[in-house]
Amino acid sequence: MQNDILCIDVGSTNIKYALFTDFRRRGGGRLPFPAPCRSGEGFFEVRTQEIAAAVMHIIRAAPEGCGVLLSVQMHGHILSARRDIYVSWRDTRSQSGGTFAHFCRELAPYIPPQSGTSLKPNLAVCSLLYDTERGSPVEGELYSLGSYLAYVLTGNNLAHESDLAALGFYLRGGRENGALLAALPYSVKLPACAVFSKTCGIFEGHEIYTPFGDQQCSVFALRAGHAAVLNVGTAAQVCRIADGFCAGDYESRPYFGDSTLCTRTGLAGGARLAQGQADADVLYADYRAAFAAVGARERAVCTGGAFAFYGKELTSAVRRCGLAPELVSADALDGLMMIYREYLWKQER
Repeated sequence: MQNDILCIDVGSTNIKYALFTDFRRRGGGRLPFPAPCRSGEGFFEVRTQEIAAAVMHIIRAAPEGCGVLLSVQMHGHILSARRDIYVSWRDTRSQSGGTFAHFCRELAPYIPPQSGTSLKPNLAVCSLLYDTERGSPVEGELYSLGSYLAYVLTGNNLAHESDLAALGFYLRGGRENGALLAALPYSVKLPACAVFSKTCGIFEGHEIYTPFGDQQCSVFALRAGHAAVLNVGTAAQVCRIADGFCAGDYESRPYFGDSTLCTRTGLAGGARLAQGQADADVLYADYRAAFAAVGARERAVCTGGAFAFYGKELTSAVRRCGLAPELVSADALDGLMMIYREYLWKQER
C-alpha cells in the first residue's frame, strides 16, 4: 500500500498536481498547459514532448517511490505516424468545407449510444477521416492523451475506459467497435482499454496507475448522487449519474461500476465568457436544454475553475433554469484520491 500518492490532472489550461499522504492533501501546484504550436482554421495542435516533459518534471519532484494517478482532458489524440503532435479536443478540422456533415451521414449507424460518445467535429474518428481524405498518413498506433502519457512513462499504451471512450472507437465495457473499424478507410492499432483500474508500469521508481478521464474524476469528487452537475472550465458540461446503462438526448459516458454518466457537452464555458461570446441568454439557453435532457431535479451541483471568475453569471443562469445551485470546490485531484482510496487501496491491502 502506498502512503504517498501524487495526483496529476492534465487540463486544458493548467496541469495541476497534489501530493496526498495517508489520503490527506498536503501540497501541490500547477504548470500551464503548453501553448498550441498550430492553431486557427479549425486546427489546435500541441507538441507532445512539452506535455510529457511537464508531467515528468512533476513526478521527479515528488517523494521517492510514491504512486502516481493521472486524469486527462479527453477527445484529443496522438498518432504514432506523427507522435510529436497532440491533436487537442479543441481541434475541429473535420468541419472544414462541410466535411463533417458528410462524415455524419456515413458514420451515424456505427456510433451507437453504447460507444459512450457522439458524432462531433473533435472526435478522433472524424479528425482522422479528414486527414485521410487529404493524404496525410493515418496508420500505426493511436493514443489518447492518457494512454500516450502511460506509454512515455511505462512503455504501455493503456488507459481507462473513462478516457478512451472519447476517441470514438470503443463500445461499453472497453470492447473495440468492430463494425466501425471495418467501415473506416484507415486502420490503426488502438490503445488497450482497462475497465478496472490497474497499474501501467514503473517510471523511475514510481508506480503509474491507469489514466482516467478528467470529467469522471471531477464528478466522483462531488458526491453528487443522482443530482445534476454543472462543470464549467474552459468549456462546460452538464451531467448526471444513472444506475446501469441508459441512453437519451445526451452522451452515455462510462462511469465507475456499472453506472452511466449522462452528459451534454459543448456548452458555453470559461473560454466563451472570457471572449465575450456568452451572455446571460446564451448561458440560460445552453444550460436549460442540457438540464432538461439529463433529467435535472431541484438542484444542480456546480464546480469548475470558471466559477472563480464568473460565479455570479453562472449561478444566475442555474437559478433561471429553476434549479438551486450548490457550489462544491472539490476537483479532479480529489476525485483521483477518492478513486484510489475506494478502489485501488482496497485491492492492495
